[in-house]
Amino acid sequence: MGALSANLTVCWRDQAGREHRGEIVTRAKDYDVIACAACGFVHVVPLPDPAELEHAYRDTYYSEQKPTFLAHAGEDQEWAALAQTDRLEIFERLLPRHRRRLLDIGSGPGFFLKTAQERGWQVTGVEPSRQAAAQARALGIDVVEGFFNAETAAGLGTFDAIHMNNVLEHLPRPIELIASARDILAPGGLLCLNVPNDFTPFQES
Repeated sequence: MGALSANLTVCWRDQAGREHRGEIVTRAKDYDVIACAACGFVHVVPLPDPAELEHAYRDTYYSEQKPTFLAHAGEDQEWAALAQTDRLEIFERLLPRHRRRLLDIGSGPGFFLKTAQERGWQVTGVEPSRQAAAQARALGIDVVEGFFNAETAAGLGTFDAIHMNNVLEHLPRPIELIASARDILAPGGLLCLNVPNDFTPFQES
């Protein structure tokens, strides 16, 4: 996806009546992607319907968007475990030894949680994809199948560390998910967010 040579400004209102306005920076499939002056994000317009998103991430994300990902997800785990361990060691340096409750939102096939579990963490995943949740359970991981939101969060308890890797960019309202995560974070706990750097000055330089 390359930047458009002649940028156009798009104005669109979401279902809540909020206006999104900005220059088109690229196009993806049937969507324009704008640098939204209203919310500060680069996002598609129109934002997908919630029911459309639910169906996509529950049933078709891995079968249609990433059809070979789950089948081969474990092949690079020996290498991936190095990065997973680095992240967990940071958590362990920042938290007391007795605080080892970890929630991974968007836990995918469960390898990050498997690495954490082997280091002595008490782990839980939340994952909307039926296929990915089943694969994580096959690794012995406790996974709540569904979307993380205020309702889901209410039944999970509290955690010392909450991890989201490449999750926020999939959401139409990421601030709501962050607020729900904060509500179940134990005092002094850690919230770790990792997102792509698409459309940033670093990437474009």
